[in-house]
Amino acid sequence: MANEKYLLLLGVLLTHEAHGYDLLAMLEHNPTVPISLKKGNTYQLLAKMEAEGWVRSREETSGHRSRRIYEATQKGKAKFRELLRHSLEKPSNDEAASAVALNFIDHIPVNEVIELLGRRLEHIDRRCEELNDLPKQARDTHPGVELLYQYRVQERQLLRELMRQAMNSV
Repeated sequence: MANEKYLLLLGVLLTHEAHGYDLLAMLEHNPTVPISLKKGNTYQLLAKMEAEGWVRSREETSGHRSRRIYEATQKGKAKFRELLRHSLEKPSNDEAASAVALNFIDHIPVNEVIELLGRRLEHIDRRCEELNDLPKQARDTHPGVELLYQYRVQERQLLRELMRQAMNSV
């Protein structure tokens, strides 16, 4: 899940710099963000990303208040693309986090998106087969298994549509 949080924060910081409070407020009140970030966790992630050289920060003073502004570095852009490629290729075990990468597919070439989503689709197909092969009793007594199966079926349909749209744009 941490990788998806890094992906999300770097993706936002690639579009514009922000201070932690604004970043949190924007993500917290955005229905397209499938991951919940807490204040303490977000600041820890930003500190780690800064230590890794993925983001840099600077202090800005406004009136009597000082705040830290974050922006992605070149190293952060490279890490973002690495995380994006990995997340597009292989679905996360955390269904909500797995959706993050789909919001950023326009950051890599269309042909690569098609290839990565195709590999992701292979993972989804295998997972659907595994879940579908479970005994009926297991699926009946564990509704969460049915939920995971239905989620993957819907994800499979969406991936096929995204791939179709990407192929039409080439």
